Amino acid sequence: MLGNRIAYLAPSSSPVHLVPQEWKLTLWALACTELCRGETGVDSWAQPATASATVLTPATRTVRLRTVRGCITGIKHLPASKRTHQGATRVLGPEPPKLGAVACTGVSTDEPAFAAALAVADGIGGWLTPAQARLLWDQAVAVPAGGLIVEIGSHQGRSTVILAAAGARVVAIDPFVDGAMFGGAATRDVFLANLVRAGVSDRVELREIRSGLLRPCWTSPIDFLYIDGKHDYWTVSDDLRWTGFLPSGGRVAIHDAFSSIGVTLALLRHVLFSRRLRYLRREGSLALFSVSVPSRGDRLRMLLQLPWWVRNVWIKVLLRLRFYPVARLFGHHDRYDPY
Repeated sequence: MLGNRIAYLAPSSSPVHLVPQEWKLTLWALACTELCRGETGVDSWAQPATASATVLTPATRTVRLRTVRGCITGIKHLPASKRTHQGATRVLGPEPPKLGAVACTGVSTDEPAFAAALAVADGIGGWLTPAQARLLWDQAVAVPAGGLIVEIGSHQGRSTVILAAAGARVVAIDPFVDGAMFGGAATRDVFLANLVRAGVSDRVELREIRSGLLRPCWTSPIDFLYIDGKHDYWTVSDDLRWTGFLPSGGRVAIHDAFSSIGVTLALLRHVLFSRRLRYLRREGSLALFSVSVPSRGDRLRMLLQLPWWVRNVWIKVLLRLRFYPVARLFGHHDRYDPY
C-alpha cells in the first residue's frame, strides 16, 4: 500500500539526495501519514470526517506499522541507483515510464496531447523543465479560439512547441543573434526544423527581429505573453511593456525570474509596485503574473521569493568559481545555472 502511494518524494524544482539516516526519518513521516488515513485514502486533518470514511482498527494500524518498519529495515539494502533519481527521490514502487523527463519530476501526463508535445520538446535544446512546460501548456490551452500567443525568445523552439501544440497561434520573436552564445542563423534553422518535426509549423509565425524594435509597430491584442528573451535589466524592462497588449485578467509568464539578476531587478522595479500586474506563482524560475490590481498580500508573496533569488545568485557564483561540491550543499546537483 505504502509502496504504491509514494513512488516519488521530492518536488520537481529541487533534486534531493538522502543519506541513509534521512531515509528512515522520511519513511517514518510517511508512515504517520498512512496511519492517519482511512481506507478512503483521505487525510483526516485535511478533510472533514464523513459517515462513509472507514476508521482503521488498532489491528489494521499495527499491520501497517509493521509494513513500514520492514520498508525502513530493507531500504538500506537498495542499490544506490534505486535510491535517487534526478529531479526526485525514488523510494518504492516500479520504475517510471520513459517519456522525456516527465516521470522523474512528478508532472502529470494524463493528457495524451501534452504528453506527446513534451516528448517532442524533450529532444529540443533549451532550459525549460517539464513542470514549467506544464505551466505554459495550461496557459496556452486557456487561450480562446482564434487567440494569439506571443513568445519573446525562442532559441531552438523547446517552449514554442509546447505553446503551439496546445492549439493556439504563436508569434515567435527572436533575432537569432550571431555568436557562440546564440548561434545565429544555425540556431534559426534548428528552430524551424524542430517546428516541422513537431507538426506545428503552420501555427507559428517567426518574427526575426528584436522585440524592442517590433513593439512600436505592433497593434494586435495578445491573449498570452511569454517572455524569455535577453536577460539584462533594460531589455526585460522594455519587454514588460508588451503586457500593454494583454486584456484585463490576461497572463504573462517570465522565465528566469528570481534567478537572473537582470530579470529580477526589472521585476522589482516595474512589477512589485505596479498597479496592473499581479504576481500569481512560479514553477522554478518561471513566474506567472496576471493583468489585474495587486493586493498587499500579492506584493508580499513576491517579496518572499527574494531569498530563493539570493540562493540562486550564490550558486551561480559557486559555479563560476567551479566550486561544484559546495553548490551541491545548497541542493544544486548539475553545472547549469538554476532555472
